[in-house]
Amino acid sequence: MDAPLVPQDELLFFQPHYQQLHQKRLDAITSMEMTLTNELVAKGNIMNASELAKLQNSLWLVKRLKGLSGSTIATVVGLNDWQTPYDLWLEYTMKKEHSQVQTAAQEWGHRLEPVIAQKYADQLGCQLMEVGLQQCRDYPFLLGSLDRAVLDTDGKPCKVLEIKTAAANHATQETDEDGTAIKAWGSGNVYHSDGSLAIQDSQVPKQYIMQVMCYMIVTGLRQADVAVLMNTNTFRIFTVDFDADIARMMIKAADRFWCQNVLDEVPPTMKEEDAKALEVEKDKAVEANSDIESALTELKEVQLNIKDLSQREKELRDQVLGFMGNAAKLTANGKCLATYTMCKGRESFNSKRFSLEYPELYASYMEQGPSYRRFVIKK
Repeated sequence: MDAPLVPQDELLFFQPHYQQLHQKRLDAITSMEMTLTNELVAKGNIMNASELAKLQNSLWLVKRLKGLSGSTIATVVGLNDWQTPYDLWLEYTMKKEHSQVQTAAQEWGHRLEPVIAQKYADQLGCQLMEVGLQQCRDYPFLLGSLDRAVLDTDGKPCKVLEIKTAAANHATQETDEDGTAIKAWGSGNVYHSDGSLAIQDSQVPKQYIMQVMCYMIVTGLRQADVAVLMNTNTFRIFTVDFDADIARMMIKAADRFWCQNVLDEVPPTMKEEDAKALEVEKDKAVEANSDIESALTELKEVQLNIKDLSQREKELRDQVLGFMGNAAKLTANGKCLATYTMCKGRESFNSKRFSLEYPELYASYMEQGPSYRRFVIKK
């Protein structure tokens, strides 16, 4: 048996205080789970499809409250662009109800999951197995809900399979050594005619790396495939290998969040998007401590630096583009350093002209946007 990635004595979870709090939480969640299960048994056969699906989803969400799952671990480590740790904490402490409204992307991702799984199995000539919610043996605060497990020739799970859909392969904020924006997804694995791997591609969005890494920690498997359908007609497979260093970082981060935030019910530090969502108390003031005063002073300095750098950027841009004149390329020793070419202008709606020509119709479509908070630093 392999030694645990992180010894128990390095984690908060195994301290008696947190063991007690965790068990108390499990007891409460088990009670909620039993209530929903009993309702499902008693009323499931007389519910319509929508009501049944909602109750089944509620039961599923309650089960997930027993630990941190692969779909939440990216939030914990700060790699989820769509959710903050504070928002996740609200869900896990049941101070905020988890939304059961699916977006169109979520709905079609769910509907297409078996189709993509079958495509993967057909292409690689392998067998797949559906896997329910799994709990990590070494770290019980970690859960895994695999889309599928890939089976070896003996019928035993050998690999995690995560299934995704993507509307487009968008560019990230990172660039390669040539300055070109790096896409979120790579070009995918290349396979031999017999289905064996020829060239491995592991370039998938970081939050999905975290997700499959969590599943590998939970299951003990050491490789994961991510099968993605892009733009409804582009199918690619990526392979992610287990990384012990990343796994240790994730386990320690999950341990801190689960114990210090969820079990102790201490909220993580709010981010700007969390504060924006709060209802403002107009007459309320908070006294800044020394850390906040220092942060505000540094923020002022950073804003001034940004202003100075923006001005310097314009000066340098003017110098280079003025030198290029009407040339499309800038070169040095035969190497292209930069290009300055014509691009097709974007199409836009001329709202000013429309308002002048059809003022009444324009007015009928005008609506007040939602209120928002504005941050102003006083001099």
